[in-house]
Amino acid sequence: VNNAKLGGLNKQWFKDLSNLQTLVLTRNGLTQFEKGIFDALDGLDALYLSGNPVGELDRDVFSHVVGLEVLDLSSMKLRTLPMGIFDNLYDLELLDLGENELANGLTNGVFRNLYSLKTLSLDNNHLKTLDTVLFDDLKNLRTIDLSGNELSSLDPQLFHDSLDLELLDLS
Repeated sequence: VNNAKLGGLNKQWFKDLSNLQTLVLTRNGLTQFEKGIFDALDGLDALYLSGNPVGELDRDVFSHVVGLEVLDLSSMKLRTLPMGIFDNLYDLELLDLGENELANGLTNGVFRNLYSLKTLSLDNNHLKTLDTVLFDDLKNLRTIDLSGNELSSLDPQLFHDSLDLELLDLS
């Protein structure tokens, strides 16, 4: 469901869709997600929520979609990410947080447990600094997009755990 201007979602819509693998809800004008909205989607591999002006997400919004491999949260006007929001997403390989407002909203440890993460997009978030331990535990990270931010310097230890890093975009 793309560009449908749904306005809101009802978790009853998803209750019998445990085998659904991909859910696309981009640009639907969604401003919030009901608690437990994705809980029944046990088989979900990819979730695209881009372009919905949510602003903030509940800590447990993704706690039951543990098999997610792709999560697109770009262009959602996110200002902060609650600690623990990604804690159960051990299989996540791609996380797109680009085009948000996370300048002051990246807390150390927010990416913990993302052991399978290969691609992380943080482009155009008005980031000025990145704490040295922000990317700790991202040992499989291959691509990180930090383009379009306001970074003036990077600590040499920032990617010390990311031994497989192949592409770092700072443009």
